[in-house]
Amino acid sequence: MEPSVKNVTQCQDFDECSINAICDQKCKNTPGSYECSCVKGYSKSGNRCIAINVPAGENATLVFITQNNMQRTSLNGQAYEIQSNNKMSILDVWHRNRTVCGLTTTTPPQFQCQKIDNFDQKWQINLPPILSSFDCEYI
Repeated sequence: MEPSVKNVTQCQDFDECSINAICDQKCKNTPGSYECSCVKGYSKSGNRCIAINVPAGENATLVFITQNNMQRTSLNGQAYEIQSNNKMSILDVWHRNRTVCGLTTTTPPQFQCQKIDNFDQKWQINLPPILSSFDCEYI
């Protein structure tokens, strides 16, 4: 609350949510205060939101693509799986379904998805018209 410009004996609510980064994700202004909350998949810790590890207890992994392969590696550097001759530029990781999707560097390009836990399990998705004109060599 701050003094009202019109009447110094009355207080006017100040919108704390207008302060940049007061909450990590969602902010709700309340009379004289504010409340922070988090979107699904995150837990609240003070005014911060911490990602919930799914499945719980599983170690974090990193999935990355080089020019010739895709690799899934634990954060301690132990390689879990490598898929050679992947020829795919990554576009998106769907964490909840444990899937990675990307645009292949083949001609014509294809939009391909595959499971992070089993690189052999893959499927094609119709290429959206906006992506059909991309030069995959530079993605």
